[in-house]
Amino acid sequence: MRILIAVLTCHRFRSRADVLRRTWVKDLTGADIAFFLGRNEGDPQPDEVWLDVPDDYLSLRKKTQMAFAWSVEQGYDRILKMDDDVYLIPQRLLSTVTRHDYVGRVRGASRQNDAPRIYGDLEKAFCSGFSYWVSRKAASIIAAAPDNGDWAEDRFAGNALADKGIFPVATDEFLLWPPLQGHFCTVPNPHCDFCRQVYANASVICPYDHPSVIPQLHEYFKSTGFIPTCFPEEAMK
Repeated sequence: MRILIAVLTCHRFRSRADVLRRTWVKDLTGADIAFFLGRNEGDPQPDEVWLDVPDDYLSLRKKTQMAFAWSVEQGYDRILKMDDDVYLIPQRLLSTVTRHDYVGRVRGASRQNDAPRIYGDLEKAFCSGFSYWVSRKAASIIAAAPDNGDWAEDRFAGNALADKGIFPVATDEFLLWPPLQGHFCTVPNPHCDFCRQVYANASVICPYDHPSVIPQLHEYFKSTGFIPTCFPEEAMK
């Protein structure tokens, strides 16, 4: 099975991709990685794919479609789409590869911004866009889906797949950081059984409001095998 980690990024935030390269990317085995950006002048790095699409946020949906099309053309069987501000634990990642076509952190229909106009009451649940698995079949469907005016790539992908009878499968291995609810200490505490349980099985972690903590998460995990539920500076906010 050929596996690709497809990181959607842009030229404006190339520093984010560099953070990933310096941290978890160095530990990645058993899968390839490619950073997908829009068009620009110059030359891509060896692990980059520059697509013929604008590099702005509103073009992310089209960029994602083109990245999936490229992945299928290259012969990948499973693709993990992820954003450039997400921490991945390669040692655990392959345990999340299943035969399901579409897997991630499932959320309900958004019913927000353009969704009521585009989908009405027919909007379906979808996987959070920070990261989700798709099969080659699902990637092909998303890549070929017609433009319906939805700029939200995750919502677009989920609804395009639902139209073909493919629905999201939830996993508890894709989590947000810090925890939205439940127990967590106010300082990193690897000796707390409750804290250890929160991210004990996590393989993909999105520090949704704190992307700068990725190096710290990496250091903690590398040295202790523990993902803390909080850092001191976050506790003071």
